[in-house]
Parts: sequence; C-alpha cells; structure tokens
Amino acid sequence: MSHNGKYIASGQCGRNSNVHIWSIETKEVIYTFEEHDNNILGVAFSHDDKILATIGGDHKLLLWDLSNGCIIAANTKLSEGTSCVLFGGFVKDIKRRNTDDYQLATAGKDGIYLWKLNPYNGDLEGVKLTGDARATVTRYISDISFSNDYEYIYGATSSGDYVIAAVKQQKILQAVFKIIMYVLIPYSLIHSGTSDKKRIRFYIS
Repeated sequence: MSHNGKYIASGQCGRNSNVHIWSIETKEVIYTFEEHDNNILGVAFSHDDKILATIGGDHKLLLWDLSNGCIIAANTKLSEGTSCVLFGGFVKDIKRRNTDDYQLATAGKDGIYLWKLNPYNGDLEGVKLTGDARATVTRYISDISFSNDYEYIYGATSSGDYVIAAVKQQKILQAVFKIIMYVLIPYSLIHSGTSDKKRIRFYIS
C-alpha cells in the first residue's frame, strides 16, 4: 500500500507476470506494468509515493514513474534469489543532507544491495553491503527494514538471525545470532525471541 493510503500495488505469479496499481477509492486498476517475464517477488512505493520499485523472478529491478506509468530505470541482472525490495528515503550528501537521488535496498540469497537512483536521468547504481567475517552472514536475507532516519538497514535471515548494516559506510556492522522469531512493529521496535525460548528482547532501531 502507498504511504498516503490511496493505492495498492499487486503482482502476479507465473510467466509474463504483470504488476497492477489499484485505486483504493474507486477499486479500479490505474496502471498495468507488463515488463516482467516471471513471478513478481516484491513491490515497494517510495516514501513520497512518486516511484514504484518492482522485482521479479526474471532478475529484473524496475523503477516506475507513478505520474505517467513509464519506466525510470532498470537493472536486468539482479542476483539469483533476490526476493525483497524497499525504499529508504533520499540519498544523503557528506553533511547528511537529503539530495534529489532516491535510496533503496534489495536483498535475498546473495545478501543486501544498496541502490542510488537519479530520477531525472535514470542512472541506477548498486553496491553489495559487506562486513568483516564476524558480521557477514552468508544466509538468505528474507526481509529488510530501514531505521526511521534511513541510516541503518536491518535484514532478517531465513535461519532466524538478523544483520545490521550502516548506510553511510555501506557495510554490515553486526550479525545477531540465535534469534528464532522476530516481528517488526511500529516505532521501529524489533521484537525477537531467543533460541532457548525463555527470553523476549526488544531492539529500538
């Protein structure tokens, strides 16, 4: 759902899958995006609802202009197993002030990638986030979330661990192990259970 509560994006499964943008008020399809060739795996609205990001089983990341339904930028060589996408506000300059470029992340089997999008000329640059041996978890990243200030990325893994990455440094800072359950709830609180099933912890992001 868009942040203003006016639209819903849905994706189809199977070959030649489409993405539909629905008006909640009229319950009608506003746009149909037909550029993906296989399963739609993730959709995400930008924080200002001007852009939609979509990823598919065809290894494509597509960025759509929601004012006219046109493609702004594309990457057709996503890593195998990429399954989630999320916007993270605007890219910040050296003084941590917002620029005009959008920031987003993708994640999956190959870890977390951070992307920078220039919405005016369509330039799209991506970098894989890495860390030292202790912080780097070679596991499937099943979900991602940005902190409220967009300075950190939290990635949950299929094994129950999660990683914390710093946007400015473009690296993974820490891996938290032996988490068997987590829930992302309002106010950037991460609720997790430990492997002994006796403790519950809350992490403020």
